[in-house]
Amino acid sequence: MARRGGGKGLFKKIAGWFREPKKPATAPPPVISAPRPQTPPGRTVETGPPPPRVDPNPPPRPRTGNRYGGKEKPMEDHYKYETRLNEPPFVGKQVTRLNDTKLEKRRVYIDKDGRMRYAKDGTLFDTSKATKVHKGDEGRAIFVMDRHGNVYASNYQAEGEFHHSTLTNGRPVAAAGELFVKDGRIIKITDNSGHYRPGTQQTVNMWEELKIHGLGDTPLHMQGAGGMKIPPKELAKLKNELEMTP
Repeated sequence: MARRGGGKGLFKKIAGWFREPKKPATAPPPVISAPRPQTPPGRTVETGPPPPRVDPNPPPRPRTGNRYGGKEKPMEDHYKYETRLNEPPFVGKQVTRLNDTKLEKRRVYIDKDGRMRYAKDGTLFDTSKATKVHKGDEGRAIFVMDRHGNVYASNYQAEGEFHHSTLTNGRPVAAAGELFVKDGRIIKITDNSGHYRPGTQQTVNMWEELKIHGLGDTPLHMQGAGGMKIPPKELAKLKNELEMTP
């Protein structure tokens, strides 16, 4: 005699035969990204020049007054007729003179962080690509400072065409020489200028100007001292001696 309850289990077993089989779980299709362009060997990808770093503060206007009046040095007489085509010392050439607009484009100033910038647009001044008359002197710009304390600089210089006297239009200077500047940071300054041959007074003038901006420790090199760097203490002594000289 059959046992009761056995049909129930059999019914479940039969019903399972007619159920739809479960589909196996599948992973989502892989995301295929576009291949990156390959740079040919020996070639670099050009990203373009970085944007100019502009001073967020407006550049100062040209100074007036007479800060270094009476402490200037005139141009050497040897260059008196340099703007005349057939006169020495550059026969067949004429040294350039600049109008006020062109001169203003070469004015530089020191910002609140001690960096040198162009007054025309506030961009950093740099002499890395400066050209000079004499081979091996690259990387240094010519500069002058007038009696008001305005500084003008140029990364370009050409014999018989563009000299220190171009930046002054032949007028006396409170300082003149060469600037070594990297990304606005002044590395060193010299008083090397054949047109003006600055003396001790002009080097002291430049030092005084640097101190105003907290840069009194900037290396200053004097041709009269064999091109040697003059320490701030020695510059202070030289200043006192000049002030005591009648």
